[in-house]
This record gives sequence, structure tokens and C-alpha cells, in this order.
Amino acid sequence: MLGTDSVPASKALPVRCLVDSSASMAPAFARSAVAACGDIVAGISAVVSHQGTVDTTVLSPGTPGSRRVAPDQLGESLIAPPAAGFGLAVPIAAALAADTAPRSLTVVITDGPGGVPRNAGGPGRPVVTLAVADITSTDVFTGPAAVVSPRACDRHDVRAFLAERPDIVQAVVGQILTPLREAGHLG
Repeated sequence: MLGTDSVPASKALPVRCLVDSSASMAPAFARSAVAACGDIVAGISAVVSHQGTVDTTVLSPGTPGSRRVAPDQLGESLIAPPAAGFGLAVPIAAALAADTAPRSLTVVITDGPGGVPRNAGGPGRPVVTLAVADITSTDVFTGPAAVVSPRACDRHDVRAFLAERPDIVQAVVGQILTPLREAGHLG
């Protein structure tokens, strides 16, 4: 996809992962779709970041802040529903605005197009949406986006299904990395 196993150090982007924990995400947690998305973010981090952790925030009312998670543990850390429970509205826009790093890649795991504001990110701070949704087009999103569709899985556990379907994972990663490369974020 990028023609390399990792981007040059001068183009490396620390990776942030924001996870929507609104009530509509409960089915995605129950089917391990959020954990599957965490695995995908971990793979992206291995390519675009030269850091050993991903700053991860499960957004919910009273979110305690981000925690650093080793990429190989990211999917596993997103199996359980949020300890604080599911909320009605989560502060995605506020979490995006709080990013003060000069360069970063933020991946928002959510279930709908309304969560990421149109002007999210900024120079050197791209934001992409990794949607857990039963839609076929990413045109409804405000920026680069990819979709993990639970309906397309032939079993309840989306994470186990995708572990056996690298072709689907590669397509999802391509939907995220290709626009970033074309925009010059990855070299």
C-alpha cells in the first residue's frame, strides 16, 4: 500500500485512538467489532508511528483521560464495554480539539458519520473515522474513513471473523492510509 513497512522517521505520526461509547455502540462492543477496530488501529500504528504505544481514550461522560496502550494489546483492551457504561452523547469534538501535538494521527472508532466535525484535525494532525456500521459507502463521512460492517461477518464475533479475512482488513487499512499518503501525511 505504501511501498514500505513503515514511514520514514521524519513522517512518523504518533497515533491516538478515540472510541465512541455512546449507547448505540453497545452492539459493536458485544460483537467484538470495537476490539477488531482496535486491532486495525494497532496495525496502522505499526506502520505510521515510531512510538511503542497508542494514546487511547474511550469517550464517555466523565472520561478519565487517555491511557497509553501497547499496539499488540489495543484490541484486547477494547473487548469489554466501558466501565462507566454507555452514554447518550460523547465528547468527540472536545477530545479532538484537545490534541495539541504538532503531529499526530487520530483514529475515531464510532458508528455514525455525525461524530467527527468537518474541520477536525489540522495541519500535520489528520483525523480518520473507522466506522462500525452496516453501510457500504464512506461518502457520508467528513474526511478519510473506512467501514467495518458487522452485517458482513458470518458469525457473531467480528474480531475472530476478521482475523481469518486479511483481505477485508487490507481493504479497510487501504481506505485509511491511501488518502493520508495522497495528502502527503505519510511521505
